[in-house]
Amino acid sequence: MPRLTHQAFRFHDNYYPGALPNASVLRRVGQALKVDAVLQGEIVNVQETDGVYNKHEGTTRVTLRYSMTAGESGKLLWEATSDGSVTTLTTVEVAPPMSYAVFMAQKKILPMLPF
Repeated sequence: MPRLTHQAFRFHDNYYPGALPNASVLRRVGQALKVDAVLQGEIVNVQETDGVYNKHEGTTRVTLRYSMTAGESGKLLWEATSDGSVTTLTTVEVAPPMSYAVFMAQKKILPMLPF
C-alpha cells in the first residue's frame, strides 16, 4: 500500500467528530488529488423504529454532517448538518431502509454547498 494511502486510512480510522484534522495528511492528500479542499461526510446518528400494529408507523431518522477542509492548511472552510426522516405508510411495516433517510438529508444539504 502506498505510503500516502496508508496515512489517509490512518487519518480516517482515527477521525473523531469535532476533532482537528491532521493538516499534514490533508495537505498531502490534496496535493496527490490536485484539489484545494477535501469534503468529508459522516452519519452522526441513526434511529430506526419498526412499525407496531395500531400504534405507530415504521420510521428511520438519520443525521448527516459534512465538512470541507482546506487541503493546504487543514482549516475548516465549511460545515453543515442535516436530518432526514422517512416513515412507512402503515403500522405493520418495518423501518424503511437507512439509505432513504440519508437521501432525504442529502437533499437538504446539497443547496448549502459553498460551490
